[in-house]
Amino acid sequence: MRLLTFLFCFLSFFSFSQVFDDFSDGDFTTNPVWIGDTANFKVNTSSQLQLDAPAETDTSYISTSNTYLSSTDSTEWQFYVKLAFSPSSSNFSQVYLVSDQSDLKGSLNGYFVRIGGESGSTDGIDLYKQTGNTATQIIDGIEGHAGKDPNTLRIKVIRESNGTWYLYADTIGTKDYVLEGTVIDSTHKTSTHFGFWCNYTSTRSTKSYIDDIFVGEPIVDKTPPTIDTVTAVTSKVLAVTFSEIIEESTSETNTNYNLSNSMGNPEVVNRDSSNLSRVFLTFANFLDDSTTYSLTISNVTDLEGNEILDGSTSQFFYVEPLIPGYKDIVINEIMADPSPAVTLPVYEFFEIFNTSKKPVTLTGWKFQDGGSSFDIPEVTIDAGNYLVLCDDEAVNEFLSFGKAIGISSFPSLTNGGESITLLNSDNKTIDYVDYDDSWYDDDAKKDGGWTLELINSYLPCSNQDNWSVSTNVAGGTPGTQNSLYSTTPDVTSPEATQTSVINDSTISISFSEPVDSLTAATYNNYSIDNSIGYPKSISLNQVDYSSVTLTINSLQSSIIYTITLNNIQDCSGNIISANTKLNIGLPDKIDSLDLVINEVLFNPFTGGSDFVEIYNRSKKILNLNDLILAETDANGDIDNAYDVTSNNSLIFPDEYVALTKDVSHLKSNYTIMDANAFIEMSSTPSYDDDEGTVVITDSSGNKIDQFSYTDDMHFALLDDDNGVSLERIDPERKTNDATNWNSAAAFTGYATPGYENSQLIPTTITSSNISVNPEVFSPDNDGYNDVVNISYKFTESSYVGNVYIYNARGQYITQILKNETLTAEGTISWDGINDNGEKAQIGIYVIYFEVFDLSGNVQKFKTSCVLGGKL
Repeated sequence: MRLLTFLFCFLSFFSFSQVFDDFSDGDFTTNPVWIGDTANFKVNTSSQLQLDAPAETDTSYISTSNTYLSSTDSTEWQFYVKLAFSPSSSNFSQVYLVSDQSDLKGSLNGYFVRIGGESGSTDGIDLYKQTGNTATQIIDGIEGHAGKDPNTLRIKVIRESNGTWYLYADTIGTKDYVLEGTVIDSTHKTSTHFGFWCNYTSTRSTKSYIDDIFVGEPIVDKTPPTIDTVTAVTSKVLAVTFSEIIEESTSETNTNYNLSNSMGNPEVVNRDSSNLSRVFLTFANFLDDSTTYSLTISNVTDLEGNEILDGSTSQFFYVEPLIPGYKDIVINEIMADPSPAVTLPVYEFFEIFNTSKKPVTLTGWKFQDGGSSFDIPEVTIDAGNYLVLCDDEAVNEFLSFGKAIGISSFPSLTNGGESITLLNSDNKTIDYVDYDDSWYDDDAKKDGGWTLELINSYLPCSNQDNWSVSTNVAGGTPGTQNSLYSTTPDVTSPEATQTSVINDSTISISFSEPVDSLTAATYNNYSIDNSIGYPKSISLNQVDYSSVTLTINSLQSSIIYTITLNNIQDCSGNIISANTKLNIGLPDKIDSLDLVINEVLFNPFTGGSDFVEIYNRSKKILNLNDLILAETDANGDIDNAYDVTSNNSLIFPDEYVALTKDVSHLKSNYTIMDANAFIEMSSTPSYDDDEGTVVITDSSGNKIDQFSYTDDMHFALLDDDNGVSLERIDPERKTNDATNWNSAAAFTGYATPGYENSQLIPTTITSSNISVNPEVFSPDNDGYNDVVNISYKFTESSYVGNVYIYNARGQYITQILKNETLTAEGTISWDGINDNGEKAQIGIYVIYFEVFDLSGNVQKFKTSCVLGGKL
């Protein structure tokens, strides 16, 4: 620290007895000579005298010759002290202003300033008199002025010739000293030494510092004050900061200030009681936005009577402060997984961007990461500028890229994704993003070292579609414009994606993107049939603006209601499709086989995820938050059971829902008919590629449906079943009837998640005992009549059956049913494969159905079908 280096200019005028040392020579053994426990002190790299004692509880001192203590004039002491800890009764320091001995540990007569020595936040800066071994406090300084961690202080003491002492301290580094107290004491009138004494424990043995020491005649201030800064606090109030403390009367005289552009003299001037070098000027009229002003000041003096140069002028440019609203500051880039690094620093960060046309000062702002909240230090972001938020220790790494600020205990951003919310001082959401690693769309970059970037920062609302992985060769663009930057407007209309029933008079609607608060809160934009009408109240989600909660007239059980939406806009003004209709209703209890397993992908493409599709074959409204997806272990017991959803997600009669861990992969690899017919689970069972069992139960463990599969159930002529789902042929037939399953058709892309199966052939029962549907089938896995259904209907259910297939010449082809107990009616299917695992030839085939009862009564039935195909 070189605050007092200007004193070198006056050294030639000092008497020998005066003291000055700023340790800039790196040495305390000469000029001047310091003695005492010298092995326990050093001059550090910042040219400060630092305690450097062994890690043990002890005291150490160091002193230098000082005989200056004027009896006819005043004496002044100035020094810098730092205690890099919160002082206590075991850890404190004393600066001896006057001592008649060099040994500060022994009996002496003198005066010292004690810093700390009390406890916690009450520690102060006090003046003591020592006589022999007895120390007496004579000035009790301001409580708490040394109660911080750390304490960085500048202290000034003046003793007048009549014995009046003045103790001053600057605790905030503004060079403005605050009077700690005064006292009259002339007990000790001579001095031989000045010194520094430290009391410490083992963990504080290197954490006390002293520097910039001056002892001599009072430094007479002959320098007039100058204007440091002029800033607008509000549109009527200016803060003027001077170069030093100013005298109260002249500084509060309003005619000493004149503001240009006809603003004139301020109505009121107040000196700042917490900073005596600053005044606040309050004007009658408002400042004009985006205007340059000149403030002229005259007649203001400092405490020594030095008057500011007459007509001193300072210009400033006034910009009307922006009260930032939603999306004026946006979360613009996220690095959640910095390792392995490309070339960026290996630290997590996120970047924010000022989309407004004015500077924004973040005062009292914070961000939330998951459930935790973190304060953002006060900082200003200019219009169109960026700010990187990172951990304290990473700040210097990012400053080479752009503006950065450190956050104490910066959180660990979850690699897989989580929510980040930016909040202003009123706890209002300014921006929100719920990022996910599926946004990368690049498995290699997803592994680490690459950021997610916002594409169009100026969209008033945005979601996943406005984010992607950086294309910058460094792995990201912290503090600068994003590599994906675009101003392409949003022309996509919002969609209603889900309804949830919270109770019989409260429902919620989720949208595909944030929606405009005005149109989303307009009552007649929602209408519900069956005498419900418009909602009673509407509440928009204030975090992400992508869902609304409606209070309505009570819903009745067993009724499917339709809610119609109109005129709801996103933030860019795109309007939802006219007369968008959604179903709502009160859910019933899920019973066995209300929901059935309808399609299973157990051998997904590399990097993909299994999925299980369920189908509501009942006439009920069902709530999927009561559903569990599981598998069985080797003993057939339920294993790896996971909740399908925590939301109130409804499935209506004849609806399909696909359950998976990675919706984006399904949407990238298969045809999607309904983007909302999916639930992305945080965890799912990992189904075996060869064989396994899929189970759905309710939350009490009651089994709803169970399906045991093998890869042999795929179409026999399929070359590769990787990425091919098994589809249920008829949801009304038994789940574990192997003939009720077939590979999804090629023309659909080998899976139909969330919509009707390509192999669906509903059972048709006629008045005849045996019937086939269709009469002509073509087992080529094209999704059209790939199997033939053989339906039967008997008067009782006690029969055992066999079904044989013959060609037109009477030659045996295969047996598809062998001594199976039959229900009174049902269906079995033939996929056209013979006993050799080959597709039978094109032609007419005879289906021979034989049944017998326990009494030995036999009935035989024949019918035929045609196996077709390309010639």
